[in-house]
Parts: sequence; structure tokens; C-alpha cells
Amino acid sequence: MINSKPTSVPLAAHFQLCKDQCRKTDSEKERMKNVPYSNAIGSVMYLMVSTRPDIAYA
Repeated sequence: MINSKPTSVPLAAHFQLCKDQCRKTDSEKERMKNVPYSNAIGSVMYLMVSTRPDIAYA
């Protein structure tokens, strides 16, 4: 990383997740129960590798 250059990222460094971002209604919670955890993580990893390879291998 000696030759790396700083760049802006779409997410602020001080960004924190909170309970307000969780599913609130019962219908949202039921819908998420039908999504297997491994599929959800796999989708996020695919997006990370295909759209931001710089952070995928950081």
C-alpha cells in the first residue's frame, strides 16, 4: 500500500448502525425470515467484489 492514494468513499467514517434501521413491522420481519443468512451475506459479498474491488481486498 505504499503507492496507494487516498480517495473518498460513499460511506462516512463515523457512520454507525442503529436500531432505527432494523425491520419494524411484523410483515418485514416475516419476509426476512424467508431469506437464508448465507444467501444474504453472499449477495453482499458479490456486490462488494463486483462494485468496489478496492475494499474487497483491503
